[in-house]
Amino acid sequence: MMREEKRRMLAKLAYLFYVEGKSQTKIAEETGIYRTTVSRMLAKAKKEGVVRIEIADYDPNLFGLEEYVRQKYGLEKIDIVPNDPDDSLASTHSKVARTAAEVLRNTVRDGDKIGVSWGATLSSVIDELDPKSMTGISVCPLAGGPSHINVQFHVNTLVYRLARVFRGKSTFINAMAVQENKELTRGILQSKYFERLLESWNHLDLAIVGIGGEANSGEESQWLDLLTAADF
Repeated sequence: MMREEKRRMLAKLAYLFYVEGKSQTKIAEETGIYRTTVSRMLAKAKKEGVVRIEIADYDPNLFGLEEYVRQKYGLEKIDIVPNDPDDSLASTHSKVARTAAEVLRNTVRDGDKIGVSWGATLSSVIDELDPKSMTGISVCPLAGGPSHINVQFHVNTLVYRLARVFRGKSTFINAMAVQENKELTRGILQSKYFERLLESWNHLDLAIVGIGGEANSGEESQWLDLLTAADF
């Protein structure tokens, strides 16, 4: 075939496959071309630019980055949330919360034991979750609460709210994340209620954790007021 005729054939096969949705076997039957040849020609159509595949509204480079990170660190799944330079902090939090809520909604199974930390972002994640009737769900805290914090972001509040979303049971913690001295810490670790909490940690199916802000970001201190310069 002349070059133009070859490109026309590539375009026709691409149309039948990508637009009409026909299988390579069906195309081979209709055109009289071997199926293996159809496969090679479809690959060539993409290579020579006869076919251009575009993903509307999403940056395919983002999916490429996700796959790179997933393979590099041996992850089963990862979702990277794009951050536009013009986005406000509130807008970024909202994007992260919506994505995390969708991942959580698709991950939780009946009977799961879920651990939760605390903070504004995790509170926003729970805000994005619609109630879902499930069985055997239990939710527990992964850390003590901060010394002072808006109650809506406290770990026990988030545990309670998430348990309600999935119609599950909740376990609470009566301790701060950082204690003032070793004696207080030792007393908590030796208490009966902490033994039950530790047992819950040993059987977790899911852990939902926020990474928090920078220690020197200037944001209002939560538990940082109990740490010294030497701790950092």
